[in-house]
Amino acid sequence: MLIKSGRDLEDAIFGRHSSGDLFERFGMMKKSFKKDISLLISKSYDIHPNTQIGESLYWLVKKELERFKVETQGFAFLGAINSFSDLRHLVDGLFYLPSVYRFPVTVDAYNIDPRTLDILKDLWIDGFEGDKYGVGDFQSDLFRYKNGMAKWKRDNQTLETEEIMLVKPIDFRYYTRTSRPANHFLITPRDVGDRAGKRAFARMVARYFASKVA
Repeated sequence: MLIKSGRDLEDAIFGRHSSGDLFERFGMMKKSFKKDISLLISKSYDIHPNTQIGESLYWLVKKELERFKVETQGFAFLGAINSFSDLRHLVDGLFYLPSVYRFPVTVDAYNIDPRTLDILKDLWIDGFEGDKYGVGDFQSDLFRYKNGMAKWKRDNQTLETEEIMLVKPIDFRYYTRTSRPANHFLITPRDVGDRAGKRAFARMVARYFASKVA
């Protein structure tokens, strides 16, 4: 599957992409994750995006949940593209499970080249100080890398008007203080490129839900 841009990735998963006018529409509104996500859920009627990938992810996560013996009644995979949650919370999609309603899983589509991803992962593993570099560690590193790069680009663009150029960081992870919420996952072209990638991503989502079952 050929994915050239972030828009292409959003289209492939959710069937639509950001319009580019989110700040004009929602920029002045106060944000509240709980209220914003609740509103998104209440206004959603489909159980999964109307795409092959969206439907496949829905059923794969549901199957994994059942394997973990988690109640799946009302389970849904909702798109959030072009919503307030898209702008303010970096939420492109949402896995919602009523049996653990306090812990929705949010998803942000990140179009990063798989070859670059391999290089970064090798570097992160080599620099890891713990005993085992798990999927949660990888997701956290990827989140910081993405946000650090975005922040550097914004800062650099701001300073360009003063003819000042920021030095490109050696590691974008350390250009941001933002850390990944435990229920937030980035989904890349590798995660949707074949069934093995989708199954691995689905297992990660299901494992998080299973960890929250009382």
